[in-house]
Amino acid sequence: MRASSKLSSISCALPTVCAAFTVAFSFSVCSPLGNLPYRLVSRYCVARKTLSSHMEPILSSPTTQDLPTFLKKGRAALLLCNEKKARVKVVLGNEAADADSIVSSICLAQFLQMTRSSNEKLGSVHYVPILPLRRTELKLRPETLLLFRLAGISEALRDTVCIDEVDLLGAHAKDALTGLVLVDHNKLTASLQNLGPAVERIVDHHEDQGLYEKVTGGNRDIAFAADAEGFDALYSSAQQSQSDISRVPSLSSNSSTAGGRALVASTCTLVAERYLSNPGLLCPAVAMLLLGVVLLDSVCLDASAGKVTSRDEAVAKALAAGLAGRSDREWKSEQALYRNLSGAKFDQGWWQSLEVNEALGLDYKSFAASLQTRQALWFGMSSILVALNDLLCKVSGVESVLERFASSRGVELLVLMSLVMPAGGAKDGGIQRTLAVYASCPVLGRTLATVLLTPETEAGDLQLELWPRPEWWDRERCNEGGDREQRLWCFKQGNVQASRKQVEPILRRLLEENEGILFPK
Repeated sequence: MRASSKLSSISCALPTVCAAFTVAFSFSVCSPLGNLPYRLVSRYCVARKTLSSHMEPILSSPTTQDLPTFLKKGRAALLLCNEKKARVKVVLGNEAADADSIVSSICLAQFLQMTRSSNEKLGSVHYVPILPLRRTELKLRPETLLLFRLAGISEALRDTVCIDEVDLLGAHAKDALTGLVLVDHNKLTASLQNLGPAVERIVDHHEDQGLYEKVTGGNRDIAFAADAEGFDALYSSAQQSQSDISRVPSLSSNSSTAGGRALVASTCTLVAERYLSNPGLLCPAVAMLLLGVVLLDSVCLDASAGKVTSRDEAVAKALAAGLAGRSDREWKSEQALYRNLSGAKFDQGWWQSLEVNEALGLDYKSFAASLQTRQALWFGMSSILVALNDLLCKVSGVESVLERFASSRGVELLVLMSLVMPAGGAKDGGIQRTLAVYASCPVLGRTLATVLLTPETEAGDLQLELWPRPEWWDRERCNEGGDREQRLWCFKQGNVQASRKQVEPILRRLLEENEGILFPK
C-alpha cells in the first residue's frame, strides 16, 4: 500500500510538473538580421527544479518498454507485414544517417508506438525505425556506436533495420506500408520519391521544402524559420494558441542567419520534448541517447558555436537531471559525455584512415534545384571533419576521383564542406571551414564560383574567399596534360557558423535565380 500510495502521489504531481515545464517566460533579444527585437518564448521555465525532482520517477516507470525489446518487436513486425499479418508505419531518418538522424528516428518510433491511437492499437499498427544506410556502413558511425555503448544498449543496434534490408517501395506497392514518418528531413531522396503519398508526419529542423501538403498542423513539426518575416509569423501564431508555444525558441545572438535559422540544434530536441511532455515513457537509455545527440549538435550548449537555442538547453537540463542519480561509471556529467562523443566524431586519426570515397559518403546528402529551361539539377553535399587538403592530397587524380563519386550518386555538382574543430572546442576559437565545389561541366563550375564570390548575392553571408591551390594540385594537373579545364573550386568560409543546413538553401536558390548565366543556351 505504501508503494502504491507513493506512485499515486507521483502521478498526481506529474500534470503539475508538465504544466510548469510548459509555462513560458518571455524576454527580448536582438535578431542577427538587422538587430530586429523579438519577444521570444522559452519552454524552459524557472520551475526546472520542480521538474528535476520528479525526473527520476519518470525515468523509472515500469510501464516503459525497453528499447532493445521495442526494436526486436519492430523487426519481427516488418517481416510479418510482408505476409500482410501486421501493419507497419516506418520512421525514416535522412540519408546522411548521422547520430541525430539515427537516434531521433529510433526514439521517435518508440514514442509513437507507446502513444498509438486506439484505432492504431486495434489495427495492430507497429512503428518501425529504418536506418537510411547499409548495414556495412554502420561501423563508420563511431560517435553513434559509442553513444549506444554508453547507454548500455550496444546490442540494440543488431536489431535495427537498415535500408538495404527492406524493400520499402515494394512494401508500399503491396499496401503493406501503411504510413511513413520523415525525421530530420522533409523531402524524400530521388530513389524513394514514390513513397510520397505514404508520408503522414514530419519532425525536422531543416528548411521546409513545401512538399506533402496533406501533412499539416501538429503532424508537420519543422523547426526552421527561413527569414525574419517567417520568424515573426511563427511567433504571432504562437501567441494566439498556447498549444503551439513550444514551437517558438529563443535564439542565441550568435545563431547563423545565412540561409535561414534552425529553431533547434538537433531533431533529438524535438523528440525529447515529446517524451518530457508525457511522463512515464522515458527510460534511462533513451534519455542518454537523446542527451548525447543534443550535446553533440549544440556543441555542448556552447552559445559561441551559434547553434544552441533555449529549447536545446531546456531538454538537456531536464534529461541530465534524470540521469544525475545514476551510479554507473559511464555517466559523470554533460561535459564528460560530450567530450567522449566529440572525441570519437572528430578523431583526426580515424578520419585520415578513411579512403576518399568513404569520407565523402559518410555524411552525404543530395538535393535538387528546380530550373525553368531544363530538368532539375541534382547536387550532392558531403560534410567531412578533416582538413580538405589532408583528404584530397591522399589520391592522385583528384578531379577524376570526384567525378566518379559524383557520377555514382547521379549529381552534376558535388560540394565538399570541411569542418576542423580545435582540440578545446568552439570556445577556444580557431574553427576552420572550407568549401569546395566540383562541377562536371567546367563552364558551370567557373560561373558558379564567380557567383559565390559576389558579395551582393546571398552567398555574401558565407564570407567566401578563393582558396589558393596547393602545389600538389597544380603538379597533378600538369601531369594530366595541363589542358583539362578546371572543375574543382575551393574556398575558405569566413562564416564558420553556417553549416550545410544554411549553405544548401543558399546554393539551391543561387542555382535557380542565376539559371540564365549558369546554363546559357
